[in-house]
Amino acid sequence: MKIKYSKTIKKLAENYHDREVMAITSAINQTCDGCGRTTITTVFIEHDSQDYSKDKHVCPNCYVKITNYWKENHPKKICLV
Repeated sequence: MKIKYSKTIKKLAENYHDREVMAITSAINQTCDGCGRTTITTVFIEHDSQDYSKDKHVCPNCYVKITNYWKENHPKKICLV
């Protein structure tokens, strides 16, 4: 069964991939680039161009949605570290 994804999650999943080394930050009042919510913890995803200035910070909930999209549609975007 296919899961329905928001346009933002789909766009991020199509243009970004999992980082080779997981990068997580914890700080007060970070903004998620996926849902726009304020969060304490974010996970970094890397742009397909590997231009690090384009890296995005997503909350754990958006990261799970993005990885689910990758599993269904682009399994090679997930790093198996």
